[in-house]
Amino acid sequence: MPVWSLAVPAATNDDEISKETSMNIVTFATPVSVDPSQFILSLYHGTRTKDMMLKQRHGVLQLLCPQHKHLVAALGKHEAVAPRLLPECALYLHLTVDPEATMWDVGDHVVAHFRQTSVGYWDTAEQLVVAASSTEPTQSPPPLIPRLHCTRDSCEKKACSE
Repeated sequence: MPVWSLAVPAATNDDEISKETSMNIVTFATPVSVDPSQFILSLYHGTRTKDMMLKQRHGVLQLLCPQHKHLVAALGKHEAVAPRLLPECALYLHLTVDPEATMWDVGDHVVAHFRQTSVGYWDTAEQLVVAASSTEPTQSPPPLIPRLHCTRDSCEKKACSE
């Protein structure tokens, strides 16, 4: 079974984008369309990750690998704040909240509809996430996390694909 983590740029109290990323394990992530690529995610109530995702309306779904198994308990019903994306994930999917979608409150989660706007991979040589493609044919590939350049050791305020 795939294990996903959602990473969302965190915001400060004055809505400035910080250099931190809020993360949680996403227990329920289901692709619902191939063309265009779309997902349904459930976001756990009471987490900054859910609040930031619904406020900023974009984030990165990271497909974890076996070497990430120690993070599952830490990122389960609790969030972590990190200065970057997780390194060495199998896949990175930039998602945006579908502007026409309905969100459902389903007990301890909110369920929302997302569009995949780009795909990224971990570049071992460069030690950063590289945008591989865009699902928006009329636009250049969007950055994986706008305004954050995430490497193994740091984040800067610029685009990951720059």
